[in-house]
Amino acid sequence: MPKRKSLPKALPANVSFVGGDSQPSSGGKTPALAGGAENAVISSMKPGPVVGAYTIADIKHKFQTLDQNGDGILSREELAVLLRKGREDLTDAELEVLWNDINHDGDGGIDFDEFVDYLFGVYSKDGAKIDWRGAEEVFHTIASAGGRAYITYHEFLALCRQLDILDETGFGITEAEALYRQCKLPRRGLTFERFKVLVKKVATTKNVPLRTVVNWIASFTPGRANEDIVDSWAACHQVPGSH
Repeated sequence: MPKRKSLPKALPANVSFVGGDSQPSSGGKTPALAGGAENAVISSMKPGPVVGAYTIADIKHKFQTLDQNGDGILSREELAVLLRKGREDLTDAELEVLWNDINHDGDGGIDFDEFVDYLFGVYSKDGAKIDWRGAEEVFHTIASAGGRAYITYHEFLALCRQLDILDETGFGITEAEALYRQCKLPRRGLTFERFKVLVKKVATTKNVPLRTVVNWIASFTPGRANEDIVDSWAACHQVPGSH
């Protein structure tokens, strides 16, 4: 049976979301993540809207609300609650089509990465385009803060932590370090071109669509993930293939 990825039980204390109420815990200053002062710019980044008008915090809250037993996985019954709020006439056959479309790995539940990918897909006009330009803006913001054209391992790891890309079953610190070493330049860090290769490897390792990882990165300011999006409740509940 494929491994299931679980949603982190708690968010890092220093994450402050757009529109959220969380506050830095150290005298009003956002603490740096592992790696020291070079990562201060990362810990100060805030995610903007990811899909529709929703931020990362909104998406996580909705997932956790639907996940009634708190196991980090949405069952068919839990997902049906969301889908039938928008379409009470949704038949069991239509629900089955949606379930199979969202559940990429074919196991018994929807994990957080699959849930995010579903939202990217239904809200984007162009099939959830991959926002490499937004991800590049985030990359250069981090690199420029260190006066370099590349980012270090500590900066990459800090970005993974800030984005909650790390998980407990397939992509932890060990995997992050191994992929970083595969992709970095000799005696240097990651240029943006090598960063793109690394992000693709991360998506493969986590078994999630590339667009999900890239757009997740691009959602951080000054990123601009999914600028051409439809904030439509009906779009969120449209059965694939229907008009």
